Amino acid sequence: MRPSSGLRDSESAAPSQSASLGRLVAFWFLVGASLAGLWLDVHDALAVRLPVSSPTAAFAFSVVAVAALWTAGFRPSVRNGAVYFLTHLAAHLLLVLAIAGPTPNPWTATGLRVASILCAATLGFASVGRQARQRLREAGRRLLRQESPCDG
Repeated sequence: MRPSSGLRDSESAAPSQSASLGRLVAFWFLVGASLAGLWLDVHDALAVRLPVSSPTAAFAFSVVAVAALWTAGFRPSVRNGAVYFLTHLAAHLLLVLAIAGPTPNPWTATGLRVASILCAATLGFASVGRQARQRLREAGRRLLRQESPCDG
């Protein structure tokens, strides 16, 4: 048996803790932003007066929501979080463009935000999204393998 000192045990545990903290911060950055936007939309729709500013409340909501998901065991990879983030941006942009025109009422904006979050969560974290990403990756590889007509 090799004797171990308390210092070495804490040093060996530090990289895994920092990796977990890094993943948590990335998860909060990538997913929490859309949740903060949802809070702002709900706040506008309800026209509620809070003793704190709405951006502060949105920040607190996103922190609590992400911490609850993390504590419940939902710990996606940074890659899946990035897929969620990009999909959310694209879905929200497409939904906003679909109803282009006068400013939508607050409940319509909230509905659009919820729809884009659900779409992004499905594609970023569910097995359906994993399959769709795999098909897209394979199609891209096939496209890159094809020779262009100019190559001779």
